[in-house]
Amino acid sequence: MHAAKRNVRLVEVDTKNLNDLIRLQPFESQYNFVADSCYSLAEAYANLSAGRYAQPFGIYHDGEMVGYVMVIYDYDIPEYDVWHMMIDGSKQGNGYGAAALDRVLDYIKTMPFGGSDRVTLTCNKENPKALSLYKSRGFQETAADYMLTYDNYYGITKESDPKKYDTIQKSLLVPMLQSIAGAETDVENADLAACAETYLLDAGMTQAQLDALRAQLTAA
Repeated sequence: MHAAKRNVRLVEVDTKNLNDLIRLQPFESQYNFVADSCYSLAEAYANLSAGRYAQPFGIYHDGEMVGYVMVIYDYDIPEYDVWHMMIDGSKQGNGYGAAALDRVLDYIKTMPFGGSDRVTLTCNKENPKALSLYKSRGFQETAADYMLTYDNYYGITKESDPKKYDTIQKSLLVPMLQSIAGAETDVENADLAACAETYLLDAGMTQAQLDALRAQLTAA
């Protein structure tokens, strides 16, 4: 095994390494391929609040965070989901992504949240390097699932398909926002930014970390 790959490990994200996570950025040309790390972290908190299992990890090489990945357990199916894996642009090309994926699959084999024989992930079809990596580890393309995800992110608007838009909003978006803002909150009229700040502070984030997160999300 290559030395770089041997030294790659997963470390749980907490208040000690949160700022390192916030600084991670892919190349600008990859922004459509992966979610922002700050958004991913907020999504992890939302899933945990909703009673789902979510574990965000920093991807480390020789003590330095070089990337990020999250493992979700969907107990309704049941299945494990690999979300938002990203290697910082300055650290790409060293085999860290492949090594990290191997570590993630080893972690899932321990069944940390529950039993399952299914592991899924999503990948943009315009990202051939990632597709090649995932296929090399045994993942298979599922066209119907992939196109549904692709449409949800890029093709569904209230004008183009109001019925599908409303279904997605009511079944996915509103429950996630209410898990942050409160079950009785009218999410269409609520100050969601203020609700999110309160939620993250209650979850253990410091004001300084929250300020850094806000600055990152609002940076030009």
